[in-house]
Amino acid sequence: MTYDTLLVLDTIEDRLSTQSRELITFAAAIGCGDNSRTLLFLPGNNVEAVGRALAEETGLAIVICRHEQLVYPNPDLLRLLIQETMAEFAPKLVCFLHTMRNCQTASALAVAIGASSITAVESFIADEHGMTFQRSIANGKLRQNVRPTTTTTIVTVLVGAFSLPDKAPSGRGLTGQLYRRNYPHIASSCMPLEVCRETESGARLEDADVVIAAGRGIGRQEKLPLLKDLASLFPNAAVGASRPVCDRKWLPFSHQVGVTGKTIAPRLYMACGISGSPQHLAGIKGAHCIVAINTDPHAVIFSVADYIVIDDLNAFLPLLAHKYRERFDHE
Repeated sequence: MTYDTLLVLDTIEDRLSTQSRELITFAAAIGCGDNSRTLLFLPGNNVEAVGRALAEETGLAIVICRHEQLVYPNPDLLRLLIQETMAEFAPKLVCFLHTMRNCQTASALAVAIGASSITAVESFIADEHGMTFQRSIANGKLRQNVRPTTTTTIVTVLVGAFSLPDKAPSGRGLTGQLYRRNYPHIASSCMPLEVCRETESGARLEDADVVIAAGRGIGRQEKLPLLKDLASLFPNAAVGASRPVCDRKWLPFSHQVGVTGKTIAPRLYMACGISGSPQHLAGIKGAHCIVAINTDPHAVIFSVADYIVIDDLNAFLPLLAHKYRERFDHE
């Protein structure tokens, strides 16, 4: 049997990523609610139980691909296994969640089979000419329409662009077909051994009620104490960061907010010097209140902020902290 769409799900240590379920909503939108021609690809070493539960929950067909080198993310091996699956089921659209490792797999796969590769897809337009995918460029200030020119298309879908699917199975009680595949003859040139988790002090970013986040706009690492001082005023607060801040090693990657970091939902999110790339905005979509401080009046993050401050944070943050302390000193 052949399928039109292949959705590649994410697993780490044989546990399914919740966010990868957003691909099911994306595929349903493309199929106008019909996912009968959609096939899920579930990689791992021991994911049989996860696959059965997912087939019952969604009613979708699933390829359970078992390999001992898939306990941890392995982009190189994943590409080889997906090629085998594509040769069998002939999908015309292959979808990944937009992450760094999935972009690596998607681009290598596209080169290997001569397919179009479109990353960070946020939406699409279907017309008589085919499918046009939309993505943001220039830190979210511009949107680009991209139309594939090949028969097969590989896309990565931006986290948060599509909501999680409803819990009610689309098949109304029907269990999806399970295909079990094992390719012991295929091996990767490298083998991930473990996942190292950074230890965190203070409130965990994803559990904090208040997150004060630093962007490249703070200027330099020496400005971080301004944010930490402000965070210290709240009982359950943490300091977050955009990816450029972590790339510069101003803060550990455990503080990163966004598609390649953590998705958070604090009561208050204060973005300091953050322009607002789509990848970052996807990580704060659950925030109850967003305050954005930036000197650029055209910063994209202002489009989602509840409160906008166009000012130099070096002047604004100390004044805000002073006024906050002054208020409570008089109470």
